[in-house]
Amino acid sequence: MAQSGVLSKTLDLISSFGLDTNKRKNRDCDDEPRRKRRREMVFSSTVEMPAALRQRIEAMGGTDVQIVMQKQLQESDRNKNHGRLLIPTKKLMNEFATEEEAELMMQEEVDRRRRMRIGMEVAIIDAALRESVIGLKLWKIGSGHNYCLASQWNSFAEQNSLESGDYIQLWSFRSNNNAFIVNGHNLCFALVKLDISEGIFNFI
Repeated sequence: MAQSGVLSKTLDLISSFGLDTNKRKNRDCDDEPRRKRRREMVFSSTVEMPAALRQRIEAMGGTDVQIVMQKQLQESDRNKNHGRLLIPTKKLMNEFATEEEAELMMQEEVDRRRRMRIGMEVAIIDAALRESVIGLKLWKIGSGHNYCLASQWNSFAEQNSLESGDYIQLWSFRSNNNAFIVNGHNLCFALVKLDISEGIFNFI
């Protein structure tokens, strides 16, 4: 199926669960007070993935490597109480979830009288080529719903010295290596921090 077709069908599926991705066109999805928001840089182009990282992904049996987003981390992304990285649906450069995965992340369970999204666990690799497992969920934030890297995000961010204001790049890929298939899911991510120097993006 063409990539545009997968994106369209996945967004239609999200919409069928009552998830409006277009209601807040004039506001950032992080749902923070405007006076506290940083002025976000407009990316003129997509920064290439570091060669060493791409080679590691290939060694993991990685296929379908694609950029998911480039963004500046907000205070809410590094708030330990929130414990998640927001992946705004309307800012996706490429849809990474299949229809089946999106449907799974919309399922709920009751925990201590609260309804919670089940989500799924996926493998993630950082710029230092360290591999770990992280939770991927579809959460209601403000008046909309967005993907989030949740469980273990705080640990991952601390290990990579990620702070509010940093620029990051998130990639997705599929792994054919059983060592990186988590609970039957072959979806994986790679995340790197970007350094901005005189308007030029370089990897740290």
